[in-house]
Amino acid sequence: MRKFLLATFAGALVSCGQATDTDATKVDASQAGGAESPKAAAASGGDPCTLVSDPEAVFGTAVSVNVKTMPNGSRMCVWQSAEGRTCGTVTVLGPGWSELLDVPRNYAGMVTSLGAFGSPKELAGVGEEAQIVDGGILGVQIAFRTSKAAVNVGAGCGENTEARVAMAERLARAVAAKL
Repeated sequence: MRKFLLATFAGALVSCGQATDTDATKVDASQAGGAESPKAAAASGGDPCTLVSDPEAVFGTAVSVNVKTMPNGSRMCVWQSAEGRTCGTVTVLGPGWSELLDVPRNYAGMVTSLGAFGSPKELAGVGEEAQIVDGGILGVQIAFRTSKAAVNVGAGCGENTEARVAMAERLARAVAAKL
């Protein structure tokens, strides 16, 4: 499980890993977060991209978006800059999102996996509990949980650590507000 989580989180930020594109082409990010509610999205396949209604506000620039499917069937949303840099990722684990239904246990596994990137620190105001770590070249990672889901958020764009941390926090808060 730990190897899968590490591959999921790091793989998205450095564009390697075992995920596959589920969409044949990338779509404009403004089309991804539209009118579909998160509950409807979860019922129709758990597209985590629908949890961010205004990606340009979150990332501060226009981004393209695509969904990657992990070997276990969970889905990850990936937002990329025009230069192809991964600006953000979101993976949601829990009922309606994946087959991994034990939210507290999956959150604990995420927090343990964050330790591979550095020393996780508590992050207040996101979900019921959250941890954040700056992974340097791999970007900033946040794991948080709500009563219904465990979530991993990553951010890799930004001119410095502070910008990446702020971007990751904006992304995590946007997602948490809809779960």
